[in-house]
Amino acid sequence: QQRLEEALQDLRSIRAQHEHEKYMAQALQEQNRKLTADLSCLEELRKQDELNRGQLEIIKSDKDILEREVRSHHSEKEILSEKCSRLEVQLLEMKSREDRMSGQLSVLQEALRTAQNDAAA
Repeated sequence: QQRLEEALQDLRSIRAQHEHEKYMAQALQEQNRKLTADLSCLEELRKQDELNRGQLEIIKSDKDILEREVRSHHSEKEILSEKCSRLEVQLLEMKSREDRMSGQLSVLQEALRTAQNDAAA
């Protein structure tokens, strides 16, 4: 009877240990599933980080190109501004020459009228 009781007690103890191990195995499986999901998220974040770094390099390259274009346009603007200034000076010189020639033309026309009037008289 006592051995039967002891065997029954051992059986209960083994069953309790088995239930505990079963519970622990389920908990470990759940923890493993969560860690696997976390790892997947981490890998996705790594991929996104790599893409972001690639995009950042492209943006930096585009920025450098745009800065060079801006400097080039600025230089072109300065050159065009200088040309414009020279053309304005030339235009003023031409207007001055035109005014002088117009004055000379008026004098010549007056002289011609006078000569024609003298010749007619």
